[in-house]
Amino acid sequence: MRGTGPPVLFNIIKDGQIIGTEATKADGSITVTDVTVGMYAFAEVSAPAPYATLTELAATANAPATYRATPRSVPLLFISGDADPVGTNGKGVAQAAASMKQAGHENVTLKLYKAMRHEILNEIGKEDVYNDILQWIEQHNHGKA
Repeated sequence: MRGTGPPVLFNIIKDGQIIGTEATKADGSITVTDVTVGMYAFAEVSAPAPYATLTELAATANAPATYRATPRSVPLLFISGDADPVGTNGKGVAQAAASMKQAGHENVTLKLYKAMRHEILNEIGKEDVYNDILQWIEQHNHGKA
C-alpha cells in the first residue's frame, strides 16, 4: 500500500494500447472500470528513469503495430519461466508469441521453463536455458558468423 503523498498517475494499457490514465487513491489503489477480456498492464506515468523507459518499451513491444512492423524474415525466440508472475505465469509471453504468428510471422519459437520465475538466466537450471538459447541461435544462424 502506498500510504500518504500525492496521487501517482498510471497509464492503463490493454493489448499494447493505452486506453486511459488513472490516479491512485489515498490508499494507493486504482479502480479500473469496463474491464473486458485482454492483456492489461499499468505503467506509472511519472516513474523515475530508467523504469519509465522500460515500461514504455514493454508497451511498444507488445503493440499490434510492432507485430506488423517486425520483418517477417527475422526468427523470433520467446522464453520465460512458467511461474513468472510478471509474465502472467507464461501466459503473457505465449500471447506475445501468438500475436506475432497472427501478424504473419512463421518462424516463432516459444519455450516456457517449468517452475522458473522471472530471472531464468540466474535460476537453478539456468544451464538448460543457456544451452537452449545457444542451440536456437545455431539453428537459425545458417552459417552466418
